[in-house]
Amino acid sequence: MKVLMIILLISMVLGGCSPHDASCGPYAQRQGDECTLIDSLKTVEVIAPRLIGATHQIKSSLVPQPEWLKQAVIYEINVRQYSPEGTFQQVIEDLPRLKALGVNLLWLMPIHPISEVRRKGSLGSYYSIRDYMEVNPEFGSKEDLKALIDQAHALGFKVILDLVINHTGWDHEWITTHPEYYVQSGGQIIHPIGTDWEDVAQLNFSDPQLVNELVLMTQYWVREFGVDGYRADVAGLVPVSVWSHIHEGLLDVNPDVFMLAEDHSVTSWFDVFHANYGGWELMKVFKSIGNGNDNDQLFLDYLSDSHRMYPQGNFPMIFTSNHDENSWNGIPSQLYKKHMPLARALTFLLPGMPLIYNGQESSLEKQLLFFEKDQIEWNDYDLTSVYQELIQLKTSNEALETTNQVHSTVWIEDENSSVLSFLRQKQGSSNKVLVFTNLSQTTQEITVHLSSNYEGEYQVHLKEESVFLPKVFKLTLQPLEMKIFIHP
Repeated sequence: MKVLMIILLISMVLGGCSPHDASCGPYAQRQGDECTLIDSLKTVEVIAPRLIGATHQIKSSLVPQPEWLKQAVIYEINVRQYSPEGTFQQVIEDLPRLKALGVNLLWLMPIHPISEVRRKGSLGSYYSIRDYMEVNPEFGSKEDLKALIDQAHALGFKVILDLVINHTGWDHEWITTHPEYYVQSGGQIIHPIGTDWEDVAQLNFSDPQLVNELVLMTQYWVREFGVDGYRADVAGLVPVSVWSHIHEGLLDVNPDVFMLAEDHSVTSWFDVFHANYGGWELMKVFKSIGNGNDNDQLFLDYLSDSHRMYPQGNFPMIFTSNHDENSWNGIPSQLYKKHMPLARALTFLLPGMPLIYNGQESSLEKQLLFFEKDQIEWNDYDLTSVYQELIQLKTSNEALETTNQVHSTVWIEDENSSVLSFLRQKQGSSNKVLVFTNLSQTTQEITVHLSSNYEGEYQVHLKEESVFLPKVFKLTLQPLEMKIFIHP
C-alpha cells in the first residue's frame, strides 16, 4: 500500500496536477532563486537510505597521507610492450599525452635485468630479477630511468616501481654468494612452493641480513632516483614484519612514500600499505553481471565487505584489467561483455583508486604475451575522451576522492534489484554524487527513496541543466544506462 501511494502521488505530479518550473524538474517549483518541493510530495513516506558501514568499528591508519593521494588515478606501464623500441625514452616522449589523459600516478612494471637461467620464453618474466641494483638494458640505462622520473615529476606525476622481493631469478649473485638467503629443501634452493614459478628462487625471510639488504635496496631507488613508492608484488607471501622493516627504512628517506600491496587477504599491515588489490573482488562482481546476474545485492555485499577491511586512510585499487588479467585471463570485453562501459565507469565512482592498464584508452583488444615482445596496438586512442571525462568527474568531486573510503557510500533504495543506486559523500563536505545504473539489458523503472537528508537540487552530469530531486521520485533507465547527479 505504501508503494502504491508513492506511485500515485508521483504520477499526479508528472501528469501536471501541480504547476512547476521546468528548470527545477518535474518535482519542484521555483521560489526566488531556489527550487522547492511541490506541496503534494512533502508527506510521502520514505524507505531510509543506508550508510554502508554505519555500525562498523573503524580504526585510523598510521600511513602518511600526502595531499596528492586524494586525487590519485594510477596508470600501469609495461615498458617492453609500450612501443616498438620498448624503452624508457619512448615512455618519456609519451608523458605529455598521459598528462592530458589526466592520470597522476605512474606504475612502472619491473625495470631490472631479467634472469637468463631457467628463463621462460625468449625474453623471460619481468618478475624474475637478476640484479636489484641495475636496470634492464633492453629498456635503457640508469640515466634514462632517472630522466623519465625527473620529467614525470616536472609534469606533476608521481612514479612507483614494481618491487619483487618474494623471489629472485636463478642467476642473481646471491644464489652463489649467499645461498642462506634462499629457502632450501634437501640442501637445494627451491622455487616458491605451490606455484609453477620455476624460473625464480624463493627467498628466506628468516635471515635478518637478507631483510637488511632489501631495506637498503628499496631506499636506494627512492633516494637516488626520486621514486615515490612501490607496488609490492605478491605481497601476501612476504611476512608483514619484513614489510614493516622496509617501510621504516623508506620513511627515513621519504616521509610521504606510497605503498601498494598486490594482495587482498592480509589486513594487519595497513600501517605500512596505503592500498591493496580490492579490485579482484570487484572484478568478480563485474564478471557476474556481465554474465547476466543483474542483481544489485552483489554490489551491496562487496561494499559492506570492503568497508570492514580498510581503516581510515586506506583504500582499494580497483580496475577492469592489469598486466596479469590481460595476459592470463582475457580482455575486458571478453570478461564483462556488454557491461564493460558500466564496469569502467564504476571504477571511478565506487570507493578506491582506479587503475588504467596501458592501452585501455585505445580499446586494447588483445592479450599481450608475457614472455615475448608483443607491442600494444594503440590504434586511434578512441577511448581517451571517455577516460578524460571519468577522471575529471572523479578529481573534481570531493565525494569521489581516492582516500574517501570510510562512511563514504550510501545505499539508496530503488525497489528494483536490477538497478544499482548509491550516493557518494564526504564527511564535512556538502558535495554529493548520486549514481543510478541499470545492470540489465532491458528498460527498468525505479522508485528512488532519497529521504530529506539527500533531497535537493542536483546538476545532471554532462548536461547544462539542474533538477530538484525530492525525497521520493520515479526514474526510467534504458538498458545498461547510467545516470549521474551532482550536488551542489
